[in-house]
Amino acid sequence: MKYLFEVDKQGKIEFAPQVLAIKQFKALWNDRLPNVELAIDEMSLIFFLTDVRSPYMQTEEDGRVGEILLDIMPNNLSWTPDQLLLDCMEKYKEMSRTPSMDSLESAWIAQRKIDQFLRNIDLGEKDKNGKLVHNAKQIQMMQKDLPNSIKALQTTQRLVMTEMNEDLELQAGREKAEFEDAETNL
Repeated sequence: MKYLFEVDKQGKIEFAPQVLAIKQFKALWNDRLPNVELAIDEMSLIFFLTDVRSPYMQTEEDGRVGEILLDIMPNNLSWTPDQLLLDCMEKYKEMSRTPSMDSLESAWIAQRKIDQFLRNIDLGEKDKNGKLVHNAKQIQMMQKDLPNSIKALQTTQRLVMTEMNEDLELQAGREKAEFEDAETNL
């Protein structure tokens, strides 16, 4: 297993056994152990809520928990995270953070705001003086630039994945060469 958490071919979360050697995860697992299904669901939630590889990470943070609960724990929609789970999420974020992840998350947020703006714009909206509020040419320019924005997001996401893989290799004992740089390894 390459990562602490991975998604198998059926879309189920698998976690490396060494995860349970980490204090926070061990405490969560031992606390939930009488209910193995809940323990597995909560380990899945940790991945889906915090890992940059999660398909839910591009969902707005406000709706992310609800959407994940509908998919992972549809019979337990009133579930809320307790301190044990929050501690695990914080530890996992800390362990899996790369330098470019903040940039990627910021870019996702900005892109969602642009999408929301374009989705809700009223080109016929007028101010109190009867002038159009929005410039149709500017909106067209935004739309024309969308493919570039999407490509930039994809490039940033690939950079994050490259950094994650490199961090894993370094954690596994391989040393970084003297002149090795992330940009040269893309």
